[in-house]
Amino acid sequence: MKNIIIVGIMIILLIVSGIMSYNMLSTQAESMKDMINELEYNIINQNWEAASKQYTLIDTEWSSIRDKWSIVIDHLEINLINIDLAELNSYIKSKEQTDSLSKIYSLKTLFTHIPDKESCTLKNIL
Repeated sequence: MKNIIIVGIMIILLIVSGIMSYNMLSTQAESMKDMINELEYNIINQNWEAASKQYTLIDTEWSSIRDKWSIVIDHLEINLINIDLAELNSYIKSKEQTDSLSKIYSLKTLFTHIPDKESCTLKNIL
């Protein structure tokens, strides 16, 4: 009987930690997408000074999120975000609108895909 209780507690802890991880990923990804949308607006309007400031905010936010995410998600996806952000910074500095927007769409896709991939659905379990 004692073993059943211990296993039951462990299963509950596993489920709760999974829900908390998904909620963390989802809210932080939404926050990053909102910041990226503002950056996109600045780049479309060729407001490069505001875009540079917004990029700095995004990079700072990503630096605080990255370590938490590395516990939960695949490191390859973290590396893809890091690479896209580095390339985006270069494109913003050189005022390359097309390339900047391309990286923005790539980042949006990653920040949408990651929480979806980590959600607990029948599709992800099978």
